Amino acid sequence: MTVSMKTAAVPELRKTICSSAIFQQAMAQEHHYDTTLGRHSVLVYRQALRICKALEKKGIMTDRRCITVASLCHDLGMVGRKDRYKNNLECCIKHPRATLTEAGRLIDDIDPKTEKAILSHMWPLGVRIPTSREGWILAAADKIVSTAGTVHIILHMLPAKQKHAGRHISPLR
Repeated sequence: MTVSMKTAAVPELRKTICSSAIFQQAMAQEHHYDTTLGRHSVLVYRQALRICKALEKKGIMTDRRCITVASLCHDLGMVGRKDRYKNNLECCIKHPRATLTEAGRLIDDIDPKTEKAILSHMWPLGVRIPTSREGWILAAADKIVSTAGTVHIILHMLPAKQKHAGRHISPLR
């Protein structure tokens, strides 16, 4: 089932994407060592909304339809990545284009701004630079969520805090 980006409300877009078969596959596929591809996309969507709200408090308006579609779909081109790509570098380079194809199967009429946001979300690792406010928001939200996940993993790899004279002593001191 596809939905029109031009006429669908944001909740309908969100429901169409999140209930799709490919998004359900994404929910089951491991990603960034500590989550799934689908959960990562939901976290990117939530982070992007936080950025939008902060900007809107400053009087800078954002396109919520673009943010919804681009952030929830931004990594769908990675579903089945082990069969689709030879290695991580190839995946990094090629998945934005594959994502656009997958998103087009869910959303009838993706606008050029949303297409460009999806294609440039890997910046600065990818060669495409975001060209819209929403593209920059998506790229930033993706990096924030990915970095937070990496920091979380690193912190859990460190030795547990040790008690000394009733105080916690960090292993980093």
